[in-house]
This record gives sequence, C-alpha cells and structure tokens, in this order.
Amino acid sequence: KEETAGTAGAPAPEQSSGAAETAEPSPTPQPAVRSFGERFGPMTLEPPVPFDPPEAPSFQRRSPALLVAAAVLSVAAVALVWVGVQVVLGSSDGKLVTKIDDRAAPGFEAVVAKTQTGLVLMIGDDGVLTSATVVALGSETTGGVLSIPVETDVYMALGPGLAAPVALRELVSTAGPDAAATALGELLNLGFSDVVVLRPADLGQRISSTLTVNNPTAVTGPDGAVLFAKGSITLRAEELWPFLSSTSASEEPAARVARHEAFWRAWLASGRSGSAGSSGIDEYLSALASDQITYQTLPVTEVLVADGQQERLRLSPGVTGAEAVAPIVPLPEGAPGRRPRIRVVDGTGQLDAAQGAAVLLAAGGGQVDIIGNSRIFGFAKTQIVYFEDSQKEAAEQMRAVLGVGEIVQTTQTNSALDLSITIGEDYLERFGPQASGGAGD
Repeated sequence: KEETAGTAGAPAPEQSSGAAETAEPSPTPQPAVRSFGERFGPMTLEPPVPFDPPEAPSFQRRSPALLVAAAVLSVAAVALVWVGVQVVLGSSDGKLVTKIDDRAAPGFEAVVAKTQTGLVLMIGDDGVLTSATVVALGSETTGGVLSIPVETDVYMALGPGLAAPVALRELVSTAGPDAAATALGELLNLGFSDVVVLRPADLGQRISSTLTVNNPTAVTGPDGAVLFAKGSITLRAEELWPFLSSTSASEEPAARVARHEAFWRAWLASGRSGSAGSSGIDEYLSALASDQITYQTLPVTEVLVADGQQERLRLSPGVTGAEAVAPIVPLPEGAPGRRPRIRVVDGTGQLDAAQGAAVLLAAGGGQVDIIGNSRIFGFAKTQIVYFEDSQKEAAEQMRAVLGVGEIVQTTQTNSALDLSITIGEDYLERFGPQASGGAGD
C-alpha cells in the first residue's frame, strides 16, 4: 500500500442557480485541554453550556491539518474531481447541467459526484463502542481511512440555544449507533453514504483465518500481564475482537486508536473481506484493498476531567470538522444544512473546470455541487455571488478560504444553490500558474 495527505474591465458577474443554509458551526466554548496523550490532574466536569449560533471558522491562519490536506489534494485534485464528474456524466441517472461536453470549452458545467464515505462502528455484544472509523472511496485508485477515538466529544442539543458535549462511546451506549452517527456527522460536517455496525461475530466472519498486525504498543491486562506483544503479531480469528477492545488503566487513548489503525492497515493489506454479508462494508473493503490509502487520525486534545472519570477528548482548537476530513474526503456531501452549496467555475480558461478550487473550497467547509467554466473567460478578479442576505456569511467564509475575490449580491432568487463562484486571475496570482488548489497562507 502507498500512503498519501465586478471590477472595471472584468466580465459581468455570472448568474447561477439555493435557499441559504447555515455555514458550519464551531463547537461550544472549549474547556481547558492538553495535547492528545498527556496525563493530567483532577478537574470538575463542565455542565451543559450555551450553544452559540453558527460561526464561520477563521481561515486567516492555516492549521497544520489543512496544510497537509491541501498539499495532498492539490496533487490529487484533477484525478479525484474529474473521475467524479465522469461517473455522473456517464450514468443513466446523472444530470448534465449544460449540453457542452468539452470540459475545456466556455460554458461547460457538470454535476459533481460526491466522495463515497462510510462510518464503521465496531460495537461489542455488551453494546460498548470499541472503535469508530470513517472509510472513503476517493476515486478508482485512491481511498482513505480516518480513525476516531471513541472518547471524542460530540454535541447533543438539549433545547433551543443549548447543547452539551457527550463522548461518542457514551452516546452509542445510551442512544444507539444512529444517534451517534448523526452527531458525529455534524461534528465533522459530513454526511455518511453508509453507516455500518460490526459486531464480534461479523468480524470473525470476514476474517476467518489469521491476520498479521504490526502492533505499535504492547497490550496488557488488569494484572499487568502482556496480552498482545508489541511488534509483528499473528492474530487468530477469535483474538481479533480482544485485540481491538482490550484496555488497561495505563493505556492512553492515543495508543488505542493507533492499535485500531494498525488493524485496518493489516486488514486492507490482506485483501480479504471474508464472506459478503449484508452490513454494507464489503464494497469498501473490496475497493480499498486495491487503492492507495491515506491514513489519518482525528486531531483531538484531552479534556481535564475529575479523578475516576473516563477520559474525554475534543476536536483540537483551531481545527474544523471539514479540515479534519479533507485529506480523505475531497468532495464531501455535508451534514444537512451545514455546508453552503456551491457552483464554482473557471473564469480564466487555465484551471481545468476549476477542479482544484473546488477541492480547496470543500476543505474550507463548502459543498461543491457543480464545477465547470464560465461562459466567457478573462475575469481579473474572483467573484463570489450570493443570493439572499442570509448567505452573506457563507460568502465571506469562502472568500477567506480562497484568500482572494470580491463578494457580490444578486437579486436572482431562483437558485438551488447558495453561492456561485467564478475564479479569476487573482487566484492564479496567489497560487501560481499551475494552480490546482494550494495550501493557502
């Protein structure tokens, strides 16, 4: 497996076809946190907190996660986006926005096929969540795996204006996997194509023989005895679930999630999905087994809790859910109402249907539904057109992502989208003549 990460003289603003939806909300105010993996002293757990209205995240300084994501995506943008468009244009149920099928021609537009993503929840027979993993099929040859610590906080609404953090593992136990999937999707600003629950018997059914895993740390039992040694170990089918679910008081969440990632690496490298069951995981296993896979761990920090309380994690400050999933989900379907829906077209004639800009906008929290070319080229300045007053904040958010452009409001009201963005020469000046995205600042 390989691993990867209207101004004077300009044409008039393009008009396009959306009821406005809110931009991605940021989490509630963060309690004191320390870097993932650090130990800490006692502290009282926080009560439910007011849930502020959605805010557009700041993109003036780029987080390390987004820098890595943009570097990976700028290389893969052409393949990922165009493969998605080809799927739509070549299918019987796809929709061609215009009758122009030459992607280099002025006026070409196409519907973007979203990255297929699945959430895999491994839940024991006792109802306890053992692991949470997002798997994504980026294209015909690329995919991704995002490991999520089960201690990660998601947010549950308590009433108008109020929300409370709850650990993903706790939510599965109290409200079930569907509620957990909804809350996690809101945190990551991601709509899952599939939600798959695997039980111990399901895992044994799919891996009926042995599996060799490069275990990053030794796993010990309550008495300190080594259950699974560090290094390359061969697991029998009946040992797979104990390997994933075993915990000890001295083991950090970081060590557990690393062990789960090691399991996924071994499973996908083996090329074996086992029997075809009805869980829906087999399509991902089959595709990822032949893909170049990007492995990521959700960036989190530890929350200070009282003595005796289970560990709690939060999405790292300064990192949005959209940034966290961008390395493996280049063209996401957003959680309902959480991403502005965007049409983005190339106004320069040099950007191959604005593919790279589309990936960059998606990493910044947008949902790109249409890509293509403007009807005429020669735009000196990028134009970000919004249709309703409530969409202005989303327009400002996307301008911050691009770092260039002017915001224009139109009186057109029949749009099915929230924003229409025409990429101009200022984008090329910022990212270079071979711009396919870029890492921002």
